[in-house]
Amino acid sequence: MQKRFGDKKVDRDWLNTNFPCMMACPAHTNAGRYVELIAEGEFEEAYRVARDPNPMASICGRVCAHPCETACRRGEIDKPIAIRALKRFLTERYGPESRHPIDVNAGRTQPRLPFRIAIVGAGPVGLSAAHDLALMGYAVTIFEASQVAGGMLYLGLPEYRLPRDVVEAQVREILSTGDITLKLNQAAGRDFTIADLRRDFDAVLIAVGAHRSRDLTIPGVNLDGVYKGIDFLLNVNLGYRFTIGKKVLVIGGGTVRSEEHTSELQSLTNL
Repeated sequence: MQKRFGDKKVDRDWLNTNFPCMMACPAHTNAGRYVELIAEGEFEEAYRVARDPNPMASICGRVCAHPCETACRRGEIDKPIAIRALKRFLTERYGPESRHPIDVNAGRTQPRLPFRIAIVGAGPVGLSAAHDLALMGYAVTIFEASQVAGGMLYLGLPEYRLPRDVVEAQVREILSTGDITLKLNQAAGRDFTIADLRRDFDAVLIAVGAHRSRDLTIPGVNLDGVYKGIDFLLNVNLGYRFTIGKKVLVIGGGTVRSEEHTSELQSLTNL
């Protein structure tokens, strides 16, 4: 019997069933399409597909948790497709960090709108929002408390895991998208208030991130020589040195204390 595809209802359940890798991606990147284009040798077009919905494609090609690979149907047969590694391959050829970058936003910016948007925080959320708003024609000003943009991409990850020049290139690409102004060393509550922004801008987006470690409810956590993991990483990645002695006890078995960060600690502190 011939199937009547014209009567098929394409809804979320259908998409989840037929394109699990795409639906697992928070940006809904069409992973299957750019993997197919890579197999066909159409690398430039594959990069455009990978980058189009995701202003952080170069970052995701290196440090994304790749939920698409967990959902990849190939994994039911043997192993999932190495989607993240393939994205990195594409960004190294055509991303802003490459020798021959492609401007995927050329001709996409909408006419200028008479509205100004303030974004507090230049981390992944703030930068992504600025990128998309600029494409829509809004004038965007980003206020960042740190001396660098990128948030935890720059301040929370060791350089060999995510090279600084890749983060900087991705930030430059986003800032060149449209009418985007970045103001560094501007902290909410110190240099401005939210009330100030609401008075001067048409809308305000709070994207301050999560730069605080969890506290331990045990005696001694406030003693000298006790450092919180994120505080330690922030200072190390900004170039400051710690004098912590020859023996170090690490509490916690998550990614903050992984071997990647341990090697960073050994190279940047006087153990």
